[in-house]
Amino acid sequence: MQHIKVYNLGPVKEIELDVKRTGLIIGEQALGKSTIAKAIYFSRGIKNIVMGYFFQIVDMSVPQEEATMEALNHQVELRMIQEFQALFGYFPQTQHNLCIQYQFSNSAEVTFRVSERAGKVEVCMSFSDDLKVRLSQVLSYAVKNCVQEDKEGSVEELRRLRRELRSAIRGRTNLSFDDMMDTYYIPAGRSMVTLLSNNRSVLQDSFDSITRRYVGLIESIQHFYQSGLGMVGELSKAKGEDLFDRERVVSWIRRMLKADYFYQPNQEYLILEENGTSIPVPFASSGQQEILWVLNLLYLMMLRHERAFIILEEPEVHLYPSLQDELMRFLLFFQNCTGSVVLLTTHSPYVLTSINSFYCAGGLIERYMTNPKAEAKWREKVVALLEYDSTLLPSQFYAIKLRPDGSTCNLILDDIKEIETEQIDEISDKINLRYERLYEMELTESIGSVADNEEKTEL
Repeated sequence: MQHIKVYNLGPVKEIELDVKRTGLIIGEQALGKSTIAKAIYFSRGIKNIVMGYFFQIVDMSVPQEEATMEALNHQVELRMIQEFQALFGYFPQTQHNLCIQYQFSNSAEVTFRVSERAGKVEVCMSFSDDLKVRLSQVLSYAVKNCVQEDKEGSVEELRRLRRELRSAIRGRTNLSFDDMMDTYYIPAGRSMVTLLSNNRSVLQDSFDSITRRYVGLIESIQHFYQSGLGMVGELSKAKGEDLFDRERVVSWIRRMLKADYFYQPNQEYLILEENGTSIPVPFASSGQQEILWVLNLLYLMMLRHERAFIILEEPEVHLYPSLQDELMRFLLFFQNCTGSVVLLTTHSPYVLTSINSFYCAGGLIERYMTNPKAEAKWREKVVALLEYDSTLLPSQFYAIKLRPDGSTCNLILDDIKEIETEQIDEISDKINLRYERLYEMELTESIGSVADNEEKTEL
């Protein structure tokens, strides 16, 4: 199980989390939901930076005397400072005693620390001992197998050899970190990104780094949708046998969108299911714009059998409660198909209630884990009820609420195996109390008016 510790990062003073297969964070604005999500994204991004250094050795044929672990540490440290500023908006040196520690496994851990020594601020990036040994082995492999420019053979052959070496290095680096997943951050404000579909590249400088990467991801996969959802599998060269009923899932996505999506160069449009009308995406409803690329991205990953780490901010935005529930069902189905990890931040009581129902469904299955026959029987019953395998196993789930005083509250009621959904909807009690007091005032006023009228009548 992966694990994160964060100290003195923005509004987050101290937090420690087991990063299980499914996670959910709630809380008021400015308490640190996105900060925690970004800290996880930042930590997991270290793997890609290390991988990038190895690729640099391959592409530039760096000599052995220059390709050292000291050089790797220096490059990673510089890149992490840049990445920190891009994600959090300020230099890490401005916040002393900051620490982010991420454990990929018992033998693979990274630590990013800012401390003060002798009046000087120091930024330090370190790897656990076992991880150092593994990365040193990958470094040696990259240098030893580096393809030289003067090697006999065509340019195409040289490129092929480098591609193969890159692929091998990617696999070895992932194994070093005990983590095979790429990380995708799907930010809030998705409808704005979709709305600016024809101007994304022009406006990228106005976006934060996470949104820029999200935009780049969208643009890299748009062409798979040139013939609509039904042909994505063929155009994307989907891997092997489907893990799901493709036609059924395409129909499901169309129902959620109430349309099919098509892409042509410089033009995106929806064809409405109801009457076949073609609508340019910038003129689609805000809900359609919000959900469009969440569904498209997850569906493509399912076709590719891609196991990923997904961070999704505020999935409820612009969505009617019934569609919020449907999106949660689809997200968990995606997760169970691919074995992915999902982290959600939300303000929505509907999202929390929806997740709770799938959590309870998973509890019915997990209860019989020690009995394979009983488990299979219950799984069949539960999935038939849900229509899709959107179950959420309690042992693989965590849910927390961030409090204004900096503490956290576990939302899971272990004794009854449910989520404490009231924690996100306490405002309803305040609103009801306000209504009751107003009603009492009105009632008192009405009684007083009746009494006054009776007195006048008697006189």
